[in-house]
Amino acid sequence: MTKCNKWEIWSAEVKFEDMEGKKIRPVLIVAEKETYILSLKMTSHEARRRCEGEYEMMDWKGAGLKEKTVIRCSKKIELQESDLLIKRGRLQSVDIISVEAMLNYMKMR
Repeated sequence: MTKCNKWEIWSAEVKFEDMEGKKIRPVLIVAEKETYILSLKMTSHEARRRCEGEYEMMDWKGAGLKEKTVIRCSKKIELQESDLLIKRGRLQSVDIISVEAMLNYMKMR
């Protein structure tokens, strides 16, 4: 049985938003609920300035990632434990502080 923790980065099977099927992509675990795991989508694309809530990681290498990564704080997804495939790493303190601030800001809006 997989046990994930807040701020861990996992490879997960994520459903496409606009079509059938799933894609394996990195996700950031932000909360564990009894019935699901709340996570944020991550991408190697540059942060889009016109899209609120995109955070470019400062220490992506320290987090166990192979390339620059953007956390899409506006793209929360609910996953089941069975969707998680492999633990990739853990968000570093410098990025945790920034992501928490962004999530709190977005919650207030």
